[in-house]
Amino acid sequence: MAPYELERARQSGRWMRDAHKERSPPFYAMGEDGLELRKAWLAGCDEQDEQIRRKR
Repeated sequence: MAPYELERARQSGRWMRDAHKERSPPFYAMGEDGLELRKAWLAGCDEQDEQIRRKR
């Protein structure tokens, strides 16, 4: 898995949280690669959620 792919998935999770979408990652692929991408997406979503809470 290329590092830029994981970062892109993480950024996508941040943007989805900014858009107030639910915390449900897309199904990128099956297997270990897809699992890593979903984890990165969730991490980005959680990071953005934490930033939103801090601003309040």
